[in-house]
Amino acid sequence: MRGHDEAAQPSQRTPGRRRRSYRGSAGAIEVVSLVLGALAADFATPIVVVIHLPRSRPSALAGALHGKCRLALREPLDKEPLAPATVYLAPPDYHLLIDPGPCFALSVDEPVNFSRPSVDVLFQSAADVLGSCCAGVLVSGANPDGAQGLRAIQEAGGLVAIQDPNEAAQGAMPKAAVALARTRPVVCQRDLPVGAAAIRVAHFSRSRRKMSDLPKLLLVDDRPENLLALDGLLQRSDAQILKAESGKRALELLLEHEVALALIDVQMPELDGFALAELMRNVERTREIPIIFVTAGLHDQDRVFKGYESGAVDFLVKPPTPASWPAR
Repeated sequence: MRGHDEAAQPSQRTPGRRRRSYRGSAGAIEVVSLVLGALAADFATPIVVVIHLPRSRPSALAGALHGKCRLALREPLDKEPLAPATVYLAPPDYHLLIDPGPCFALSVDEPVNFSRPSVDVLFQSAADVLGSCCAGVLVSGANPDGAQGLRAIQEAGGLVAIQDPNEAAQGAMPKAAVALARTRPVVCQRDLPVGAAAIRVAHFSRSRRKMSDLPKLLLVDDRPENLLALDGLLQRSDAQILKAESGKRALELLLEHEVALALIDVQMPELDGFALAELMRNVERTREIPIIFVTAGLHDQDRVFKGYESGAVDFLVKPPTPASWPAR
């Protein structure tokens, strides 16, 4: 989403700042308020909000969000490192980027998609610098800005979510993102706070280590909000997280990576969790990978037995919580 801080004016800014962000435009403030209001005061992941607002005057966004968010709200300074438990609001009339560090940068380059700041500029810089350790959420907006950048985050291995265009006040932005997305991670408005609470925009303990040195966990679920929840649950683990929104994509990742553990949703279209597990057991490369099935309930004993016969070592009941995870 995109946003601005009411206290800062373009004339007081210098190019070169950086941050992380979520993007939106017309109709986005209500959704941003909903998402930020759901986050606890100890939510550590830095968040960047970008909203298309008039470039000719200071933003009043911080005032609009004050009292609705438990985290610190402010506009970042040029070259300021990203800090935990902070929501950064993009200033008017400057492109906001993320540089190595990670830190913020501001730019006065030409508008992109008639927008400055541009969501595409922010998302593409985040994908380049943070790779799979960033996530992007695109909500209501009246132009296609952000669609290309969201695709860049997705291709870098990061998590993405798009507000359902049919629920958005302005559907042009989410529609453009859906058209470009490699998969269709559409989330209805009521589920956005759940997904946002799990988003790992930057997890510093991971970013300081080489990803190739970390064990790899594969998360498989056809619903993007469930992937966000699982990823958030595991964000403190010393592991590289791989995400697949279908059984077919999971098979592709299993051929590309040495996976230490797979968490697989039972109910998926085309190739469900049990069928995926059977395929894994028939291939030497993947037959020894431990599988935890994720399911909405364990009341059907026949399904439980089928899961263990398919190679499951355990079951995790939806929605997963920190209390349910340590035993595993």
